[in-house]
Formats: sequence, structure tokens, C-alpha cells
Amino acid sequence: MSVELYAIRKAYGATDALKEVSFEVAEGEFFSILGPSGCGKSTLLRIVAGLERPDSGVLKLGGLDVSRKAPAERGVGLVFQNYALFPHLTAAGNIGFGLKGRVSKHELATRVGEIAELLDLDQALLARRPRELSGGQRQRVALGRALIRKPRVLLMDEPLSGADALLRERMRSDLRRFHERAGTTTLYVTHDQREAMSMSDRLVVIEGGSVQQVGRPIDVYREPATAFAARFLGSPGMSLWPMQLAGNGSGAVLVGDAGTEWPLPGAPGRDPCAVIVGARPERIGLTRPSSAACRLRCRSATVEPQGETAFVRAFHGQSEIVATTGVDAVPGLGGEVELWVEPCDLHLFDANSGRRLEPLSTAAGAMAASAHGVLR
Repeated sequence: MSVELYAIRKAYGATDALKEVSFEVAEGEFFSILGPSGCGKSTLLRIVAGLERPDSGVLKLGGLDVSRKAPAERGVGLVFQNYALFPHLTAAGNIGFGLKGRVSKHELATRVGEIAELLDLDQALLARRPRELSGGQRQRVALGRALIRKPRVLLMDEPLSGADALLRERMRSDLRRFHERAGTTTLYVTHDQREAMSMSDRLVVIEGGSVQQVGRPIDVYREPATAFAARFLGSPGMSLWPMQLAGNGSGAVLVGDAGTEWPLPGAPGRDPCAVIVGARPERIGLTRPSSAACRLRCRSATVEPQGETAFVRAFHGQSEIVATTGVDAVPGLGGEVELWVEPCDLHLFDANSGRRLEPLSTAAGAMAASAHGVLR
């Protein structure tokens, strides 16, 4: 079942939790709602579930306006952050709890068996109580309890937040596999961009109750619509620093501290304006790749080994810059370092609005497209 939100607004007193939020989720899609704590993503999920009502706007499920309908009339299933399993019931009892007394015992047993098969829960696990289950098994039981009612939309509110790193990695894979089996439209709330990137067909990035961008994870990564989306998506996120965009006799140029000038090939001159310049860590290096490369003089450099690769973290002015390099390339790195980035690997954002700047010229846009996102 599709999910459509149009100009959803929700306020608590003088605080706007959601500001004119609009996006659509296709039937059968795994769609993540991504953002930091307090951005409004859980409030949005509760509105879809019917646990909260929007102050204004329209919510449609399967094309029908359900903005004022009760939760039981919406056909949605909800998996909570803490699973909320009944400790005195077995796994089978927890899964079938929502149908107990509503269907025959035979049908209930059949439905529990179908869900257990879908979620790889054997009879021994079904007989255990929550305290006898691992974190991953409890998560599957909570998912089964939501799925047994055959919801048309499955809502998940940060269900992996309590798991350790190794368990989270395994459970991400499990959830994606379960979604492919069940095919249920899924809205998944998370603050973890790894979860959103690895599991989602599409995602929405939310900050301060406002939509920053909607799209496929790889598209948002390559062409972030705002400086916030650029910084939030990625591990580490995009490095950002302030500069001035101006023009000289031969075209556009980026001007930094101490008179640093970076020519932008193919881009016409324009009136000076403040911009935020960004580059992904994998596009920033310790060696000069070409004569056109831009140099970032940085200080306070530190190295974080990550196995065969390493993150070099340093400061350019007040901005932290992160470069990804081979771990063997930085054995003698000191406190000062020169980092390099090609002009075609730069992203530009308006300093006031944070919105991505449009291509400065056809030539610049073509160069950007060939390099997955430059000056766009």
C-alpha cells in the first residue's frame, strides 16, 4: 500500500515539530526516515500510525485520506524501539497476541507458524520467553507480532538502537531479507545513516522538522540537496568549509583565507557571494593528483586507522576536513598537512540557505556529471 504525506504540520505549543512535510512512498518500498535526535522523525511515524494527529496536512494510505482515522482503521503494524514484549508469554504467545480471541485456535496456530517460517524461528525458539532469547531473536519476535496481522504498512521506530555494533550489522541484513520475502511497504525511522544507506530503496532526510531531501541513498550521497544532507549522510560525512565564489578575467574562482584562489574551469564569472564548499573524504587525498588540484593547508592532523584504510582528520580554519587514504600512506604524519582535492570533486552550497547551487555553466555541469557530482 502506498503512503502519501502532503504538507504535514505538527506543533507542540510554540515549537514546530514538523513543518510542511511532504513525500510519497510507493507500494512495497523500504523507505527510511533519517535524521538526528529531535528532528521530528518519530513524531512523523506516530502520525502515520494514528497515535498522533497532524495540526494540518493530509495523510493518505492506498490513496485514501486517513488523516482523522483511528489506528485500528489504518491497517498498519508498528515495531517499537524497545520491542515491548510480554515477559510472561512465550515467543509464540507474543507473536499471536494481537489475534488471540479474534480468530480460531487453529487459524492462530497456522498464522504463527507462517510468521515463524518467514522469520526463521524454529519450534524451540517459539517455546522460549523473551528473557531466554538473544537481542536478534527478540527483534524477530517483535517483527512477527507486527506482521501476523498482515499490515498493509509496517512502521519501525529505531528497532536496532539497543543492539551492539556486530548485532546491528547482522540484523540489518536480516531485516532487508525479511522485507524482500514479505513485500510489505515499510517506513523505517533511524538516526543511523549506515542503516538507511544499506537497507533503503529510498529515504528522506529530515532536520528541524523540515524535509532536506528525498531520493535513493546513492543519489542523496552523490548529489546532496543541502549542506545538512551532505554532512549527515556518509561515514564520515562530507567535509564542509566556507569560501567566497567570485569571478576574474578568465571565469569563476573560489577565494579562501589568505588570498587562496581556486579556478573553476568552464564556469563563468559571477557576482561575489559566500558559499559552503564540500568534498567527500574519499575524494580528498594527501598527494597532488593533477596540476589543477586545489590545496587545503590544514593543522592539528590526526590519524584514525580503519584496517587497510585510515581517516586523516585535520582543521582548515575552524572546519574539520577528513580524508580517506591507505593506512601505509600516513606513517610519519605530523600536526600540519596539505590535503588536495580536484575541482570536479567539489560541491557548492549557498552559505545562507544551505541549498545546493545549480551548475555554473554547461561545461561545469558536464564535468560534474562525469565525476558524480561537481558544482551541482
